Amino acid sequence: MARRLTCFVVLSVIALVRSQNQCGEWAQKCVAISATPLLPATGYVNTDFEVLGGISSGEYNFNRTIYSDAACSQPELIFTHAGRWAGLGPSTFQNETNFMIVPASLSLTPLSANAVNYLTQYCACGSTWALNTERFWAGCPDNPENCRINFLGVGPANSLIPYVPLYGNALVTSTAMSVSRFDGDLTIGFSSLVENQPYPGSPCLPEPVLSHQFCGTWAMPCVPSLPNFSPNNLFVSLMDNFYFSGLDNVQPLSGVFRRTRRHYADFCSTPALTVEETGTLRTLRQTADLTTLLEKRSWVATITPHSQPVVNYLNQVCPCAANPLWSVGVSRQITTCPLVDGQSTCTNTSWFQDGEMLFGQPVYGTWLELVSFTRQEVRMGPYSIAEQAQSLLNTRPGYSRILPCDFPADESLDYCGTWSLPCGAGTPNASGLWGNAPFDTSVEVTMTTAASNTELGVNAGGAINYVIKHFLPGQECKALVTTLLIQSFGFWSDTAARAMGQSVTVTTPSLLVTPFAKDTVDLLNNPTTGCPCGGEWVAAQARVLTSCPAATCPGAADLGAGLLGSTGFGSIVRVASSLRLTALSPDSTTAPVFGMTDPPLDNTFACATPTTVQEYCGSWRQECQWDALTGLDMQTDFLYLTTSDYGSQYAITRQWFSPGTFCNSSVLLVSSHVGVLTWTGPAGSVPGAMIASARSHQHTVTSLSQAAADLMTQRCACGAVWTSNSSLSRSTPCPDGTCPNGAFLRRPFGNPVSAVFQRISNNVRISSWSLVPDSNASLAVTDLAFSLQETGPEYCPSSAPGGSSSSTGISGGSVFLIVLFAVAGTYFIGGLAFNYLAHGQVSILHASFWSQLPGLVADGFRFATCSFNGASGYAAVP
Repeated sequence: MARRLTCFVVLSVIALVRSQNQCGEWAQKCVAISATPLLPATGYVNTDFEVLGGISSGEYNFNRTIYSDAACSQPELIFTHAGRWAGLGPSTFQNETNFMIVPASLSLTPLSANAVNYLTQYCACGSTWALNTERFWAGCPDNPENCRINFLGVGPANSLIPYVPLYGNALVTSTAMSVSRFDGDLTIGFSSLVENQPYPGSPCLPEPVLSHQFCGTWAMPCVPSLPNFSPNNLFVSLMDNFYFSGLDNVQPLSGVFRRTRRHYADFCSTPALTVEETGTLRTLRQTADLTTLLEKRSWVATITPHSQPVVNYLNQVCPCAANPLWSVGVSRQITTCPLVDGQSTCTNTSWFQDGEMLFGQPVYGTWLELVSFTRQEVRMGPYSIAEQAQSLLNTRPGYSRILPCDFPADESLDYCGTWSLPCGAGTPNASGLWGNAPFDTSVEVTMTTAASNTELGVNAGGAINYVIKHFLPGQECKALVTTLLIQSFGFWSDTAARAMGQSVTVTTPSLLVTPFAKDTVDLLNNPTTGCPCGGEWVAAQARVLTSCPAATCPGAADLGAGLLGSTGFGSIVRVASSLRLTALSPDSTTAPVFGMTDPPLDNTFACATPTTVQEYCGSWRQECQWDALTGLDMQTDFLYLTTSDYGSQYAITRQWFSPGTFCNSSVLLVSSHVGVLTWTGPAGSVPGAMIASARSHQHTVTSLSQAAADLMTQRCACGAVWTSNSSLSRSTPCPDGTCPNGAFLRRPFGNPVSAVFQRISNNVRISSWSLVPDSNASLAVTDLAFSLQETGPEYCPSSAPGGSSSSTGISGGSVFLIVLFAVAGTYFIGGLAFNYLAHGQVSILHASFWSQLPGLVADGFRFATCSFNGASGYAAVP
């Protein structure tokens, strides 16, 4: 029974659509027409009416030949026109459909002297007519009275003019289509009954089928503005484009939409109002008639009035501010409309979209997507604030797909760059930190990657920086109305593909939070829904949060820039120049999926890919962060230098502090190890990184509190008795079984270890130390950066791997030796050649001198030694 009912509903929907569909090839063969001035007696016509396209809109070709005889052998006139058509919904007459045509080209060809005379008399339109000569013509827009040719298929007071719409009714069956006369007046055209001379033919095949493939770019052609959506007759027509990006055939469907609606003061020539809307959309469920109920949330709408009458209207019905702000040609970014004295500042939104609209809040509508012939079309019902299905029967024509779905995301998975939502409506949550208080927000996320990641075809990760601001609602996110600033800096990596996007892991060591408004301070200080975090918030005073004492920050997730005190797991997806990033979850197995509160972020700055550097000399610091292995705050310093006497020396010192103090409390525990680094080669899986092995001369751990002593006793006593002020120094491993859980120290006592080092600009990341060297080791998202504090020749006086040389060239001694050997070689080799050429013998220059030189040197030596002995080798002079 249920299956029969479903089949009946499907057939009913298709039948309803088919009843509104004019697509097909229709023809009248030698049909009599009423007497006209052209043919005072009865005339006859052959008409071919080809209606192309989809279910509710497309193109058409109309060809009519008028004859003077019943056999249709004596042609008088050929009339053709072609353009676009659209079905505008059910007519008030049973089974008929409101129908619109917009001719783009028109031509007349007189085939008899009678037709030439007739056209010259009744439709000269500023030119002449010639026998058997086709004339393309734009009607008589300046004087329509000069061309009333009612046998062309239009009303007696109308002239066909390119790009001017005409309206009528159509009735389609499986064997024929009947149409009424068309009229330039919508009301007259829609009230005309179809003529009793149908066009036999056949509709387009196959029959349309239901689909749920909404992803893509859809366009609605220029259509007239319906009376109930055209306030004060300001808008004559409109065009609408709708873009949606998300997975098809996955329910519930979720994604990003962008819509551009342009109202015109005429038929799509003179703009009157432009609405550009960006937001998120999801499907909820199928309705009884198999349409899809959807929820739409507008994050921001850019609205531009183009005429003073439209400005006056908006200032009257929707100022969206305490004072009217609309002006001609000036765009406004509308997120929410504030209340003034408890009253809404926007009482009519029919100009914004079909149906109801409440800025900053979700609205609900209906979709019906059908595939027919060579087209895919979407019908959309009007929107409502209430979650209920809206009828599709009285809506505008369908949207035809003009661009295919651009999902799945870019294969490059390249997230590097700055992505932002300059201004959008916030998401109040009665049970969350912000309560029901509306606010506007801006989001900026900057992500970096290593230089050659794209060459590897992977995204190994990089740095991620959040800047989130909250503003008073409805003020276009201006700096003067900032109520809250949240900043964070951390690292990210992607791990695996999901049905929609990639999973992403983010570690944020700390948040810098600054409230500016009293209301925001009160919300943060609320112990039930806020985030006191072991302290008290004060307006305009920043606090750095690393972690919070238990139960002191129930609203942490609403801060929106990473998780406090733990690694977060979420989803990320890039489509063209747009990025989406979900909120983060502490549970990797239940990472969030994209929802209505995950706005699209547009690429505002190109990727500034930093370059990797293989010089590590200097003093580096890893700023305070929450340490998940101890539950404490931690700060780390790294010193690396190269010297001619001791080689490559390093020292790493870690200090632990009470949690949530941002390392501003007393030190609880210190771990320091010093030794020698040896660079073993590049890291194959990390672009621009090096592998280094470290041999520690001394590893010292100092307990400065009872809590630290307890920690060492429980996890890594290493054969020592720990107190609140004790220390242990070792250069050898701990005795077996005495350090079962010493991972929090980051490296074991005594053993040589290796790690990955990667420097990007003035930041260094160091992986976890490993006992087994691995050239394929990589960096984890929890391997945060050390920032450069100081460097110079005192750290790297000699050239060594990982360091830079302080000399810019070869030494003076080296220059002297090079010159000496060059001159000596020239003297001896050149002398041999000279003597051979001049005297015919092989001998060096000045041979007698060089033969006496050893004796002279010996005499000099004996003289010097005799002088030191107090004797002289010479007789005294009398």
